Amino acid sequence: MRDGKPYGPAEMDHCSHGDGSVVEVPVSSAFGSYWEPNGKGGFGYFSPIASDREEQRQVKLFDERLDSLSPGEVDIFQVHFHLYEFPEPAGISSPKLDRAASMLRSMAADIRVRFSTMWDAARDWCCRSVD
Repeated sequence: MRDGKPYGPAEMDHCSHGDGSVVEVPVSSAFGSYWEPNGKGGFGYFSPIASDREEQRQVKLFDERLDSLSPGEVDIFQVHFHLYEFPEPAGISSPKLDRAASMLRSMAADIRVRFSTMWDAARDWCCRSVD
């Protein structure tokens, strides 16, 4: 990956541009468990679906990331949830599922956001000019 852009490495030298079968795609973050700088040289952990407060915290971080992009800049924000995050002793947690859905709806409400698979994102970016 070079400068936050998708990068197609050469088959024989991953440091050189090429037309290899693998495309490196930058990912700015992830859901599930999340680490963020704590301002003291370490990282704080939180789970966005654990509480309404942490869901709002994740949406705020996502909005801040969108606002930090330059006009025309594209970023991939990876969203993945794991099944083990949702079960509770009585079964699947409805509040956690509701928070996950609410978070995705909040993200999708921004006109700058488009959901796609990693495959589609890599394909879309590779069809554009990559410096």
